[in-house]
Amino acid sequence: MFDATFQDLFRAVDRIEQGLINSDREQRELLTEELSLLRRACDQYMEKWLQFEERVFELCENFDLQIDSGPQLSFSKKWLDAHADEPAAAHSPNASGAASAEQDMDQQFVLPAMASGEAAQLFRSGLGYFDLLLFDQSIEQMEQVLLLNPDLMVARIYLALAYLAKGDHEKCESHLQFVSILEQDPLLLATSASAKAQIAARVGDYEQAIRLFLQALEHEPQLKDIHYNLGVCEWHRQNYKDAIHYLTLAVEIEPGDWQSFQLTARCLLRLGRMQQATEALEKARKLNPAYPPLL
Repeated sequence: MFDATFQDLFRAVDRIEQGLINSDREQRELLTEELSLLRRACDQYMEKWLQFEERVFELCENFDLQIDSGPQLSFSKKWLDAHADEPAAAHSPNASGAASAEQDMDQQFVLPAMASGEAAQLFRSGLGYFDLLLFDQSIEQMEQVLLLNPDLMVARIYLALAYLAKGDHEKCESHLQFVSILEQDPLLLATSASAKAQIAARVGDYEQAIRLFLQALEHEPQLKDIHYNLGVCEWHRQNYKDAIHYLTLAVEIEPGDWQSFQLTARCLLRLGRMQQATEALEKARKLNPAYPPLL
């Protein structure tokens, strides 16, 4: 709809770029001023987009429309993968755990508590299926692991998360309860509490979800996703200032978290703070150029 306008803008930026290559000081100052003017001109599009989002949100609320269900809870399993890679080591989100989370899933897992090589292979297969979102197959593998080694809590956590992904909350909670009673590892306890919180949020009990997410933070205070999810819950409760508080903490942990900036912009818009909303949305756009789609 607005392609021609933005094509003109991008052509102007390309022209400025070419001019800067061989510019002297005076030309550089003129081109810098022109670029600044173009950027200020684009602010109106950001503001209009935010106003459009607000109108869409109001229509969804007033007429019970389903095109915008609001921000979704986040779950990143990188830190849990780190735990699976080195279950005998103490987990530290700021130390070796963060690095090991990036390792290839095909590496040899170190699982000293495994009852057999067969259990280790089943566990690896279950992780692979989980990564591919093949939750039925992952459940099958993890259940066989637990038959061989019922005390392997990380396998039970993955099994619970697979049931959560399938929407089987009853089976998910039964495994999480088992973890909560028998496990002492802070990361697994945080994951368990976080999964319980997601169940509560899915049925609209955001107050209970917040309590459980805060419980998860008591075990692992540096998990960015939990702070983000607290922001999502507060958004749904229309507690926009509290949402911004948690989203700010999420960004402190992971400065590149564009989703936190995007949701912060929506909260600021609801509070009538247009300029700050525009700035937050601009940060989200810089971190992820595919979002937001400027109209």
